Amino acid sequence: MKILKLQVKGEGVWQSRKELFLYKNEEISLITDRGRKVMEEDIERGRTGFCHLRFKANILLEVPVEIDVAAMQPGDRLVGTEVVFIVQRVGKNCHSNCPIYSKAGCSLQEEILFLEVNTPGKIEAREKLTYREKDV
Repeated sequence: MKILKLQVKGEGVWQSRKELFLYKNEEISLITDRGRKVMEEDIERGRTGFCHLRFKANILLEVPVEIDVAAMQPGDRLVGTEVVFIVQRVGKNCHSNCPIYSKAGCSLQEEILFLEVNTPGKIEAREKLTYREKDV
């Protein structure tokens, strides 16, 4: 899996970065390239919920088809050159009064991860992350 884009919110504005230094216990959001594509297609079709226009992720990740993000579990890891992330949650919490969630469910449920930095360090755009299931 390869990092396509990194971004952070600074002074109320999301800014792209070529690299980030992440600290232990820092919380990070990630969306896959598949999830981003679905979100863009939903917006083009006028099928938008609260998060389609508001949700931003720190990491956009290219994920091969054979990797099922929705099957990842809390405690699983994504390992980079320096940084190790622990999966905290798969999918996002939907608002019960969201216009699309109440009708058809949200397309953003399966391609978003919330991570915590376990091993701090630097990550860079184009860096590869390796998926590892949590130790049993």
